Amino acid sequence: MCYNNTNNYSSFENFINSLDNHNELKKYIYSNRSTSSDFEKNVFINQLKDAFCQYAEDKNDKNKKWFEDILEYIKNFNDIQNDDKARNYISIIGELQVYGLLMHSLFGFGLEHIKEEKNINTPDFIYIDNDNNKVNVEIATLVGTNKKEKLITNYTDSYMGIHPFSKPQKADENDLSGLISMLNNIKQKDKQFNEKDINILVINLISPVYENISSNFFEERYKPYYIIKCPYNTIYSGGLWQDFYSKKNDNIFHSIGVMDNIDQEVYKMPYNSRFNKSSNEKYSIADFAIINTYDTTAIYQNLNRT
Repeated sequence: MCYNNTNNYSSFENFINSLDNHNELKKYIYSNRSTSSDFEKNVFINQLKDAFCQYAEDKNDKNKKWFEDILEYIKNFNDIQNDDKARNYISIIGELQVYGLLMHSLFGFGLEHIKEEKNINTPDFIYIDNDNNKVNVEIATLVGTNKKEKLITNYTDSYMGIHPFSKPQKADENDLSGLISMLNNIKQKDKQFNEKDINILVINLISPVYENISSNFFEERYKPYYIIKCPYNTIYSGGLWQDFYSKKNDNIFHSIGVMDNIDQEVYKMPYNSRFNKSSNEKYSIADFAIINTYDTTAIYQNLNRT
Protein backbone atom coordinates (compact mmCIF):
# COMPACT_ATOMS: atom_id res chain seq x y z
CA MET A 1 0.00 0.00 0.00
CA CYS A 2 1.26 3.48 -0.82
CA TYR A 3 0.48 6.47 1.35
CA ASN A 4 0.04 9.98 0.02
CA ASN A 5 2.54 12.70 0.72
CA THR A 6 2.51 16.32 -0.34
CA ASN A 7 3.07 15.43 -4.00
CA ASN A 8 -0.03 15.76 -6.19
CA TYR A 9 1.03 12.72 -8.20
CA SER A 10 1.67 10.25 -5.37
CA SER A 11 -0.50 7.78 -7.30
CA PHE A 12 0.91 6.48 -10.58
CA GLU A 13 -2.60 6.09 -11.97
CA ASN A 14 -3.43 9.69 -11.10
CA PHE A 15 -0.29 10.89 -12.84
CA ILE A 16 -0.99 8.93 -16.03
CA ASN A 17 -4.59 10.14 -16.09
CA SER A 18 -3.38 13.73 -15.77
CA LEU A 19 -1.32 13.46 -18.96
CA ASP A 20 -2.45 14.67 -22.34
CA ASN A 21 -3.68 11.87 -24.61
CA HIS A 22 -0.80 12.64 -26.99
CA ASN A 23 1.80 12.13 -24.26
CA GLU A 24 4.37 9.48 -25.24
CA LEU A 25 4.20 7.55 -21.96
CA LYS A 26 0.41 7.55 -21.89
CA LYS A 27 0.24 6.45 -25.54
CA TYR A 28 2.59 3.55 -24.79
CA ILE A 29 0.65 2.40 -21.75
CA TYR A 30 -2.68 2.44 -23.58
CA SER A 31 -1.39 1.19 -26.91
CA ASN A 32 -2.00 -2.24 -28.41
CA ARG A 33 1.12 -2.44 -30.52
CA SER A 34 1.92 -5.92 -31.77
CA THR A 35 5.61 -5.22 -31.24
CA SER A 36 5.18 -4.76 -27.50
CA SER A 37 3.64 -7.67 -25.61
CA ASP A 38 1.46 -7.26 -22.55
CA PHE A 39 4.19 -8.96 -20.52
CA GLU A 40 6.85 -6.44 -21.52
CA LYS A 41 4.53 -3.52 -21.00
CA ASN A 42 3.37 -4.75 -17.59
CA VAL A 43 6.93 -5.26 -16.30
CA PHE A 44 7.78 -1.70 -17.26
CA ILE A 45 4.55 -0.26 -15.82
CA ASN A 46 4.94 -2.19 -12.57
CA GLN A 47 8.45 -0.82 -12.10
CA LEU A 48 7.17 2.73 -12.52
CA LYS A 49 4.26 2.05 -10.17
CA ASP A 50 6.71 0.73 -7.61
CA ALA A 51 8.85 3.86 -7.89
CA PHE A 52 5.79 6.01 -7.17
CA CYS A 53 4.88 3.75 -4.26
CA GLN A 54 8.36 3.85 -2.73
CA TYR A 55 8.55 7.62 -3.11
CA ALA A 56 5.14 8.07 -1.46
CA GLU A 57 6.35 6.09 1.57
CA ASP A 58 9.61 8.03 1.84
CA LYS A 59 9.18 10.54 4.65
CA ASN A 60 12.44 12.29 3.75
CA ASP A 61 12.16 15.13 1.23
CA LYS A 62 15.73 14.85 -0.09
CA ASN A 63 14.53 13.34 -3.39
CA LYS A 64 11.44 15.53 -3.77
CA LYS A 65 12.90 18.02 -6.27
CA TRP A 66 14.35 15.26 -8.45
CA PHE A 67 11.10 13.26 -8.46
CA GLU A 68 8.93 16.25 -9.32
CA ASP A 69 11.34 17.37 -12.06
CA ILE A 70 11.11 13.93 -13.67
CA LEU A 71 7.33 14.03 -13.66
CA GLU A 72 7.35 17.47 -15.25
CA TYR A 73 9.79 16.28 -17.92
CA ILE A 74 7.67 13.21 -18.73
CA LYS A 75 4.57 15.36 -18.84
CA ASN A 76 6.04 17.69 -21.47
CA PHE A 77 7.99 15.20 -23.59
CA ASN A 78 6.60 14.77 -27.11
CA ASP A 79 9.42 13.98 -29.56
CA ILE A 80 10.05 10.24 -29.46
CA GLN A 81 11.10 10.19 -33.14
CA ASN A 82 14.26 12.16 -32.42
CA ASP A 83 16.90 9.58 -31.46
CA ASP A 84 18.90 11.91 -29.20
CA LYS A 85 15.82 13.14 -27.35
CA ALA A 86 14.48 9.59 -27.09
CA ARG A 87 17.75 8.45 -25.49
CA ASN A 88 17.53 11.20 -22.90
CA TYR A 89 13.87 10.37 -22.31
CA ILE A 90 14.41 6.69 -21.57
CA SER A 91 17.52 7.52 -19.53
CA ILE A 92 15.46 9.74 -17.24
CA ILE A 93 12.66 7.20 -16.97
CA GLY A 94 15.33 4.56 -16.29
CA GLU A 95 16.43 6.50 -13.21
CA LEU A 96 12.88 6.26 -11.92
CA GLN A 97 12.71 2.51 -12.61
CA VAL A 98 15.99 1.78 -10.85
CA TYR A 99 15.09 4.06 -7.93
CA GLY A 100 12.06 1.85 -7.25
CA LEU A 101 14.21 -1.27 -7.60
CA LEU A 102 16.95 -0.10 -5.22
CA MET A 103 14.51 1.13 -2.60
CA HIS A 104 13.81 -2.55 -1.88
CA SER A 105 17.50 -3.13 -1.11
CA LEU A 106 19.45 -2.43 2.07
CA PHE A 107 19.86 1.14 0.82
CA GLY A 108 16.18 1.71 1.48
CA PHE A 109 15.23 5.28 2.17
CA GLY A 110 18.88 6.30 2.58
CA LEU A 111 19.25 6.49 -1.20
CA GLU A 112 19.74 10.07 -2.38
CA HIS A 113 19.65 11.42 -5.91
CA ILE A 114 22.54 13.73 -6.83
CA LYS A 115 21.80 16.68 -9.06
CA GLU A 116 23.92 16.74 -12.21
CA GLU A 117 26.22 19.73 -12.45
CA LYS A 118 27.96 21.11 -15.50
CA ASN A 119 31.58 19.91 -15.94
CA ILE A 120 31.37 17.83 -12.74
CA ASN A 121 31.12 14.04 -12.87
CA THR A 122 28.64 12.82 -10.29
CA PRO A 123 26.81 9.50 -9.82
CA ASP A 124 23.03 9.37 -10.12
CA PHE A 125 22.54 8.27 -6.51
CA ILE A 126 24.60 7.93 -3.36
CA TYR A 127 24.12 6.05 -0.12
CA ILE A 128 26.12 6.63 3.07
CA ASP A 129 25.83 4.11 5.90
CA ASN A 130 26.21 4.64 9.65
CA ASP A 131 29.97 4.03 9.42
CA ASN A 132 30.29 6.72 6.75
CA ASN A 133 30.94 4.21 3.96
CA LYS A 134 29.81 5.74 0.69
CA VAL A 135 28.16 3.92 -2.20
CA ASN A 136 27.94 5.53 -5.65
CA VAL A 137 25.23 4.32 -8.03
CA GLU A 138 25.37 5.16 -11.72
CA ILE A 139 22.47 4.16 -13.99
CA ALA A 140 22.53 3.49 -17.71
CA THR A 141 19.49 2.46 -19.73
CA LEU A 142 20.59 0.55 -22.80
CA VAL A 143 19.31 2.10 -26.00
CA GLY A 144 19.31 1.10 -29.62
CA THR A 145 17.46 2.45 -32.60
CA ASN A 146 14.04 2.00 -34.14
CA LYS A 147 15.35 2.62 -37.66
CA LYS A 148 14.27 -0.56 -39.40
CA GLU A 149 17.01 -0.47 -42.03
CA LYS A 150 19.53 -1.01 -39.20
CA LEU A 151 17.57 -3.80 -37.51
CA ILE A 152 15.88 -5.90 -40.15
CA THR A 153 17.27 -8.21 -42.82
CA ASN A 154 14.82 -9.07 -45.59
CA TYR A 155 15.51 -12.57 -46.85
CA THR A 156 12.32 -12.91 -48.93
CA ASP A 157 9.05 -11.02 -49.29
CA SER A 158 7.56 -13.12 -46.49
CA TYR A 159 10.57 -13.81 -44.25
CA MET A 160 12.83 -11.40 -42.46
CA GLY A 161 15.35 -11.47 -39.64
CA ILE A 162 15.06 -9.01 -36.76
CA HIS A 163 18.28 -8.08 -34.96
CA PRO A 164 17.63 -6.61 -31.48
CA PHE A 165 20.39 -3.98 -31.57
CA SER A 166 21.89 -3.87 -35.04
CA LYS A 167 22.46 -6.04 -38.06
CA PRO A 168 25.87 -7.74 -38.08
CA GLN A 169 28.15 -5.56 -40.21
CA LYS A 170 31.12 -7.92 -40.54
CA ALA A 171 31.52 -11.55 -41.47
CA ASP A 172 32.44 -12.63 -37.92
CA GLU A 173 29.61 -10.81 -36.09
CA ASN A 174 26.31 -12.09 -34.73
CA ASP A 175 23.38 -10.67 -32.76
CA LEU A 176 25.36 -10.87 -29.51
CA SER A 177 28.24 -8.80 -30.87
CA GLY A 178 25.94 -5.78 -31.10
CA LEU A 179 24.79 -6.27 -27.51
CA ILE A 180 28.35 -6.77 -26.21
CA SER A 181 29.63 -3.71 -28.06
CA MET A 182 26.86 -1.49 -26.67
CA LEU A 183 27.34 -2.75 -23.12
CA ASN A 184 31.10 -2.29 -23.34
CA ASN A 185 30.67 1.37 -24.28
CA ILE A 186 28.47 2.15 -21.27
CA LYS A 187 30.27 4.28 -18.66
CA GLN A 188 33.57 2.64 -19.62
CA LYS A 189 35.76 5.34 -18.06
CA ASP A 190 34.09 5.15 -14.61
CA LYS A 191 34.12 8.95 -14.38
CA GLN A 192 31.19 9.01 -11.96
CA PHE A 193 32.94 6.70 -9.50
CA ASN A 194 35.57 7.15 -6.79
CA GLU A 195 38.38 4.67 -6.17
CA LYS A 196 37.85 4.81 -2.38
CA ASP A 197 34.08 4.24 -2.47
CA ILE A 198 31.87 1.29 -3.27
CA ASN A 199 30.73 1.77 -6.86
CA ILE A 200 27.71 0.19 -8.53
CA LEU A 201 26.85 0.36 -12.21
CA VAL A 202 23.18 -0.39 -12.92
CA ILE A 203 22.28 -1.29 -16.49
CA ASN A 204 18.57 -1.09 -17.22
CA LEU A 205 17.36 -3.21 -20.13
CA ILE A 206 13.65 -2.44 -19.75
CA SER A 207 12.52 0.36 -22.01
CA PRO A 208 9.22 1.38 -23.63
CA VAL A 209 10.84 2.98 -26.65
CA TYR A 210 12.74 0.47 -28.75
CA GLU A 211 10.12 -1.88 -30.11
CA ASN A 212 12.40 -4.45 -31.72
CA ILE A 213 14.05 -5.56 -28.46
CA SER A 214 11.64 -8.14 -27.07
CA SER A 215 11.80 -9.56 -23.57
CA ASN A 216 12.51 -12.99 -25.08
CA PHE A 217 15.92 -11.80 -26.21
CA PHE A 218 17.00 -11.26 -22.60
CA GLU A 219 15.65 -14.46 -21.05
CA GLU A 220 18.52 -16.14 -19.18
CA ARG A 221 21.06 -13.91 -20.93
CA TYR A 222 22.69 -13.18 -17.57
CA LYS A 223 24.05 -16.77 -17.52
CA PRO A 224 27.30 -17.82 -19.24
CA TYR A 225 25.31 -20.39 -21.23
CA TYR A 226 21.81 -21.79 -21.15
CA ILE A 227 19.85 -24.52 -22.92
CA ILE A 228 16.45 -24.40 -24.59
CA LYS A 229 15.34 -28.02 -24.85
CA CYS A 230 12.43 -27.60 -27.20
CA PRO A 231 12.58 -28.23 -30.06
CA TYR A 232 16.29 -28.82 -30.77
CA ASN A 233 18.18 -28.89 -27.43
CA THR A 234 20.03 -25.72 -28.36
CA ILE A 235 22.83 -24.17 -26.29
CA TYR A 236 22.94 -20.37 -26.23
CA SER A 237 25.62 -17.95 -25.07
CA GLY A 238 24.30 -15.47 -22.55
CA GLY A 239 25.94 -12.33 -23.91
CA LEU A 240 25.47 -10.27 -20.75
CA TRP A 241 27.83 -12.51 -18.77
CA GLN A 242 30.40 -12.51 -21.57
CA ASP A 243 30.48 -8.73 -21.60
CA PHE A 244 31.73 -8.69 -18.01
CA TYR A 245 33.87 -11.84 -17.75
CA SER A 246 35.13 -13.03 -21.15
CA LYS A 247 38.72 -12.62 -22.35
CA LYS A 248 40.09 -11.28 -25.60
CA ASN A 249 39.84 -13.81 -28.46
CA ASP A 250 37.20 -15.92 -26.68
CA ASN A 251 34.81 -17.45 -29.20
CA ILE A 252 31.25 -16.33 -28.50
CA PHE A 253 28.65 -18.27 -30.43
CA HIS A 254 25.02 -17.23 -30.67
CA SER A 255 23.69 -20.79 -30.44
CA ILE A 256 24.68 -24.39 -31.16
CA GLY A 257 22.09 -27.11 -31.81
CA VAL A 258 22.32 -30.75 -30.70
CA MET A 259 23.48 -31.72 -34.21
CA ASP A 260 26.32 -29.15 -34.04
CA ASN A 261 24.30 -26.70 -36.09
CA ILE A 262 25.72 -23.24 -35.45
CA ASP A 263 23.21 -20.43 -35.86
CA GLN A 264 24.91 -17.21 -37.00
CA GLU A 265 28.64 -16.57 -37.14
CA VAL A 266 30.94 -17.13 -34.16
CA TYR A 267 32.03 -13.79 -32.72
CA LYS A 268 35.62 -13.50 -31.49
CA MET A 269 35.84 -11.19 -28.49
CA PRO A 270 38.04 -8.25 -29.62
CA TYR A 271 39.05 -7.11 -26.11
CA ASN A 272 39.13 -8.14 -22.48
CA SER A 273 35.80 -7.58 -20.78
CA ARG A 274 35.02 -4.99 -18.12
CA PHE A 275 35.66 -7.20 -15.06
CA ASN A 276 38.38 -9.41 -16.56
CA LYS A 277 41.24 -7.11 -17.54
CA SER A 278 44.87 -8.19 -17.92
CA SER A 279 47.43 -7.05 -15.35
CA ASN A 280 48.77 -4.40 -17.74
CA GLU A 281 45.32 -2.88 -18.32
CA LYS A 282 43.47 -0.38 -16.19
CA TYR A 283 40.92 -2.15 -14.00
CA SER A 284 37.35 -0.93 -13.77
CA ILE A 285 36.64 0.61 -10.35
CA ALA A 286 33.00 -0.50 -10.49
CA ASP A 287 32.60 -3.04 -7.68
CA PHE A 288 29.31 -4.44 -8.91
CA ALA A 289 27.08 -4.35 -11.95
CA ILE A 290 23.33 -4.78 -11.53
CA ILE A 291 21.42 -5.79 -14.66
CA ASN A 292 17.69 -5.04 -14.68
CA THR A 293 15.97 -7.40 -17.14
CA TYR A 294 12.40 -8.47 -17.78
CA ASP A 295 12.65 -11.80 -15.98
CA THR A 296 15.29 -11.21 -13.29
CA THR A 297 17.81 -8.88 -11.69
CA ALA A 298 21.39 -10.11 -12.11
CA ILE A 299 24.37 -8.95 -10.04
CA TYR A 300 27.98 -9.30 -11.25
CA GLN A 301 30.96 -8.68 -8.97
CA ASN A 302 34.29 -7.24 -10.03
CA LEU A 303 36.78 -9.59 -8.36
CA ASN A 304 39.64 -7.21 -9.11
CA ARG A 305 38.18 -4.93 -6.43
CA THR A 306 37.99 -7.44 -3.56
